[in-house]
Amino acid sequence: MKVKLDELLNSKIYVKSNISFMPAKELVNNFLDSIKYTNEDITIKTQNAVINENVEGGKNIAYPRFLVEVDKGISFLNHDESSVVGMLVAMDQLKPVIKIYSGMNAHACTNLSIFDADNVLSQDLLNDLNHIWQNVERFANEDEIKLNLHYDIYNKMLGTILNNNMVNETLGRLLRDSDKNRLGTSPIVNAAKLLDDKRSIYYFDKQKETTLHNLYNSITQGITDSKDLLYKPNKSLAIAQMLIPQMPILN
Repeated sequence: MKVKLDELLNSKIYVKSNISFMPAKELVNNFLDSIKYTNEDITIKTQNAVINENVEGGKNIAYPRFLVEVDKGISFLNHDESSVVGMLVAMDQLKPVIKIYSGMNAHACTNLSIFDADNVLSQDLLNDLNHIWQNVERFANEDEIKLNLHYDIYNKMLGTILNNNMVNETLGRLLRDSDKNRLGTSPIVNAAKLLDDKRSIYYFDKQKETTLHNLYNSITQGITDSKDLLYKPNKSLAIAQMLIPQMPILN
């Protein structure tokens, strides 16, 4: 569920098993300070809200799981994408976790792309978080490096032409390898449907050809549409790691 920044900042402390977690306000402010936030576009999504009714009226709401993603602006190399930096927090699981990531969002479909494993980091939420804030700051400082990497791979994907047999072989291989990471089979099965659906922006005529870029985005679309916030950056990275090494032009 999308909420406004003020709603998250003013939310109540989440308590589980007699553990009072760090207020969302403190986590969010540390994140925003680390990237030197200056009122850029920001997306807030929450899950599993805990709502308590007050006797005198009104509600107390705690958000044990939330995403904060800041749009750092359109890429100066590729106007079809924007640079984003995000934070994910999950307090409501056996091992509470905080996760940060840096990637690119496509304007046409809002799909997240992450090509570098150094741009996803997670740790136990109950440990000291200085390492997290230092790496968020690094993400912001290394934005130009990320933009160049994405632009290079983006263009190579556009230039990698696939016929129908190549698409089928690639999807089959990804399906067989999907149990080796957190990608799962759903994004791959969903991609196959999108590629065959004439109403889809990813559709291609089986008698003709498509690009690796189109195939890649058909897969990441399923990740974008998933209700599972927590593993979005990991799955986005996983599909890139599965696809890129198989294409000689991209190495």
